Amino acid sequence: AGLGKSRLVAELRAMPSPLPEAKQRVRWLEGKSLSYETAAPYAPIVRLLNDYFALDGGLPDAQKVAAIKEDLDSFMPQETADLAPYLAALLGIGLEGEDAERVRYLNPRQMRARTSEAVRAFFEHLAARQPLVLVVDDLHWTDSASLDLLRQLLPLTERTALMIVAIFRPDKEAPSWPYHAEAAQTFGERYQAITLTPLAEEAAHEIAANLLRVEDLPQMAQSLIMARAEGNPFFVEEIIRALLDADMLTWEEKGWQPAQGITNFAVPDTLAGVITARMDRLDDRARGAAQVAAVIGRQFDFDTLATITGTPDGLEAALAGLQERGMISEVADAPYRQFQFTHALLQETVYASLL
Repeated sequence: AGLGKSRLVAELRAMPSPLPEAKQRVRWLEGKSLSYETAAPYAPIVRLLNDYFALDGGLPDAQKVAAIKEDLDSFMPQETADLAPYLAALLGIGLEGEDAERVRYLNPRQMRARTSEAVRAFFEHLAARQPLVLVVDDLHWTDSASLDLLRQLLPLTERTALMIVAIFRPDKEAPSWPYHAEAAQTFGERYQAITLTPLAEEAAHEIAANLLRVEDLPQMAQSLIMARAEGNPFFVEEIIRALLDADMLTWEEKGWQPAQGITNFAVPDTLAGVITARMDRLDDRARGAAQVAAVIGRQFDFDTLATITGTPDGLEAALAGLQERGMISEVADAPYRQFQFTHALLQETVYASLL
């Protein structure tokens, strides 16, 4: 696979921990922002908390609150009663009794302040319990409340085993840029910025060769792929997958070989165009399943998708086809089956195709 932002994080996560003791193993929590959530308060923070608590969506609200309290009691018992209601409310869980009374009469500014303090205290205690990494992807789309909270978390990196990985585009007009500038200025050597530049042509050729285990693609096709990809490793991968979908590459004993008409294959000019062309080659059932899944989000579970589409039997074949084409992967099978688009741009492009 290519060396994009998500791949670098995956490689970092796969590295062995320098702390072999079980209680010291690094805990990873991942959240992301979506392009249509720039005004949705705490959207990536909610995903971080959902990644941690992993509550069964079918549980009654009272049981969800009880599960949160039980978890907090295990490492921060003195603060459970004060913080649990705000964490539960942030996760959209209904409150009752004393928990409801704690938040009932707060105005929006007070609620935001109490919520931020609850989340900050939660992550501080969690990092004191075991080394913690918080990954926030697509920070350039993050809402102001989340950015303010992430700023409050920065000082924790000086006194707890906390690492914050912020992934964003180098857009100086985006809300993420002041966060980046402030962190770099305030925390100096503690803040490490990694700027990804386009791949050199030789590296892009190497990706194609590694993916296909073939060295003899026609020069014209190679030049076309490299000219379109412009050093974007994901673009290289998607073009290769488009060639496979169109039967422009065939499998033989010595590996993938180019079909006769590959030099005439029309590669779209943009990454979105390549993904759209791949979508057009899907059958109606697989395309429909992908589009509904894209509305749910980058991650989606089988039961929700089956309920919306109303075709659980045919859905298995549709998802199998999407997995075979490398568009989605199954990421969990308990307590319920969960899938994920292999790249955020895939989900965004499929979502846009509905418009």
